[in-house]
Amino acid sequence: MHDIPEITTEPSYATKTFVARNIKQEIGEAACTFLQNGDTVILDSGTTTGFVAHSLCTTKLKNLTVITCDIMIAKTLGESQNITTIVLGGQMRKAYYSTYGPYTQYVIGNLRADKLFLGIDAASTTDISNIILDEVPIKRQLIDISKEVILVAHSAKFDRSAPHRVCGWETIHRVITDNQIPSQFKNILDGHNITTFLVDGTEKFLNRGE
Repeated sequence: MHDIPEITTEPSYATKTFVARNIKQEIGEAACTFLQNGDTVILDSGTTTGFVAHSLCTTKLKNLTVITCDIMIAKTLGESQNITTIVLGGQMRKAYYSTYGPYTQYVIGNLRADKLFLGIDAASTTDISNIILDEVPIKRQLIDISKEVILVAHSAKFDRSAPHRVCGWETIHRVITDNQIPSQFKNILDGHNITTFLVDGTEKFLNRGE
């Protein structure tokens, strides 16, 4: 075992949108290849899932239903003629545009989905964790109502931890990331029978904390 950094502060939304932008775009494009006509899909809050939303707007898939707890993602999807968007209400996180709270959880409890694209703050060899406590019950519920859980994150999110545990690796079915993912995760993902899709990942990270 080796010590890994714990992330306790969240970058601004603007910073998160800028960091690893090209890689997030590639992840978004790759994510769409795992969808079929008529799928009901959940997009978790975050900028990587935001790029999944952008890619969905240009896909030729038809009759998609997208559920999201992210106001910016809903805005992106709003003009697409082939996508029905369900926005989870509740209290909105100021400056980050995600919804949370009892009302959000109530609505989630009445929904079901084929696939969840899960955004993360941190992934260690043992589990997936989050900086913001209020988001954790939302993420867990989204996992519970989904047939397949697909983690989408650039490689700098790996080999670090955050204060609040979301789930273990046994919950994840597929990972879409870039080819700079730390080498020790290959055995972790293989050991849990997780299918891994790697995008090019040539972009350099200015700060692994972003």
